[in-house]
Amino acid sequence: RAHLATYQVQHVLDEEAVTLDPLQYGYMKDPTNDSLIPKQDIRIWPEDLIKQCTCKTCSQASCGCKQSGQHCISFCKCTSLQTNKCKNPFLKESELLEAMLN
Repeated sequence: RAHLATYQVQHVLDEEAVTLDPLQYGYMKDPTNDSLIPKQDIRIWPEDLIKQCTCKTCSQASCGCKQSGQHCISFCKCTSLQTNKCKNPFLKESELLEAMLN
């Protein structure tokens, strides 16, 4: 829904802007009066992504990110703790470069 709202604000004066379908961006039609209402079951974590990492340091083999060969993202517990103790070998390129420089 945020993408739809941002797009609409950015293109409010653009006569050639594409009209996005709100049903594709987190809204559904209310069957009683045909108005748009926000879906309440929107998942923050996409189904095709790995399970949310709950490790503090990602040092165990059971870490979902390590098992899938993915770097940790902002939803992972190790990142939210802001301790910079994540031991996931699959770092983002920026983190890898920083680790090499230090």
